[in-house]
Amino acid sequence: MKRSRAFTLIELLVVVAIIALLIAILLPSLNRARESAKRTVCATNLKGQGAGVAIYASQFGDYLPVGGLGTGNWFHDQSVFYIDQVWNASQTLNMGEDSFRRLWYCPSNARQNTDTAWRNPGGGGTGNIFRDIGYTYLNAGRQMSQVTKDPISTTDPLVTPTRINPPLVFHNKWSGTLFPSTSELATDEISSSTIAAPFDFDVPLAASTAGLQAASSHLVGSTPAGGNSLHFDGHVSWHKFSVDTSNYLTINVTPKTYFWVPSPND
Repeated sequence: MKRSRAFTLIELLVVVAIIALLIAILLPSLNRARESAKRTVCATNLKGQGAGVAIYASQFGDYLPVGGLGTGNWFHDQSVFYIDQVWNASQTLNMGEDSFRRLWYCPSNARQNTDTAWRNPGGGGTGNIFRDIGYTYLNAGRQMSQVTKDPISTTDPLVTPTRINPPLVFHNKWSGTLFPSTSELATDEISSSTIAAPFDFDVPLAASTAGLQAASSHLVGSTPAGGNSLHFDGHVSWHKFSVDTSNYLTINVTPKTYFWVPSPND
């Protein structure tokens, strides 16, 4: 009876080496495709937010929902009133809370989407709750200690470097905003605790408590590739990130924190 020939150890090792090589070749492409899909979902999220804000503004004299009471110290903090006003205005879209909640978190930084972030009672655990979302918002009336004027002055030390066209401002109206195709209402979160190398874009903010993981979105390694921006004409665009051309908003609380806004020209 003729025996079937078995693979030798060397042949098995060659097969394993070929498979490992193919994985090494394909993995970067798969990662890029996955991140590209996340960017698309992220842009869709911002479009959904913009649609809700536009519906609200159409009902209330073009004004954006208030940022006021209950807003925290960071630019990803939003008053529960702001978010829920958008939700209430959007009920014609028949969105449940889970679907609506997903609109406010970038899939590239899904660890921000926690119950603690969505229903944050504040540092003292009392008073108005606010929502820690996955995007940097430039709505007016935030009542935060670091916001000194509205609009942001081109000489305001909280905004660096100076940006004149379009100016970087806190907004209170939707269609009445100047430069609607380039002025941002919201951008992907890019945050750091330093403004000089080495940067820590990939490290959760030191002030984050358990369940609040606030770090930058769309990281390539430890540096953001860029971010989506929601503009006042309703479109969302992708802008590359560079520390040389981006503006940062300073949080004058402890610990020091910087929120970066990619240049609309990049």
